Amino acid sequence: MRNFVSQSTVSCILIFSRCVHAFSPSKPVALSRDQVFENLLYSSTPSGSAETSAPEAGQELSVTVTAKPSKVERCYQAWNDRDFDEAISCFSDDFSYDDGQYLGIITDKPTLRRSLERNAVILPVGCKMVVDHIAVDENNGNIGSCWHVEREDGITVPLTRGCSFYTTDKTTGLIKTGFKVTEMVVKTNKSFSDNLVGSASKFIQATE
Repeated sequence: MRNFVSQSTVSCILIFSRCVHAFSPSKPVALSRDQVFENLLYSSTPSGSAETSAPEAGQELSVTVTAKPSKVERCYQAWNDRDFDEAISCFSDDFSYDDGQYLGIITDKPTLRRSLERNAVILPVGCKMVVDHIAVDENNGNIGSCWHVEREDGITVPLTRGCSFYTTDKTTGLIKTGFKVTEMVVKTNKSFSDNLVGSASKFIQATE
């Protein structure tokens, strides 16, 4: 996203700043052109980072704003850094996390921390989670991601591709619920999978 500030707007800000200093009881402080641009930029940027440079007279100021990382992305990075305290801090106190690879839903942070630590132990030393795609819905805070795990030499660790879905608190951004689906350890042919799903469905219907 790019925002543009015209030269006339900057001139008005310069005049206003001089008027304020003229009526101030303290000693006036002269603002340079670069300081005016810096103050204007960061006072209008609520979060994230921005890149810009002061334009020449008669030119427009071009501003590039980079979105602040979500709690999900911060959690991934914390795991890569093996900072498990930071990782679990990305979750709300009343969260629930369903790791589709294992039975049971995690609802407390000590258990979540042990799960993250266990994953770090069983995977190759120094491996990193790499996010292939991530989608963030700014309206409701839902986040979806596709990822895989790589060794330090950049080679993908087998059977580590997966997808995750999260809901987050719109105010704090903290993760409220999470669901993870990973690549199957045992891969079957389509006929076997279809028969297994069909048999399971019939069994459930028979027990209702």
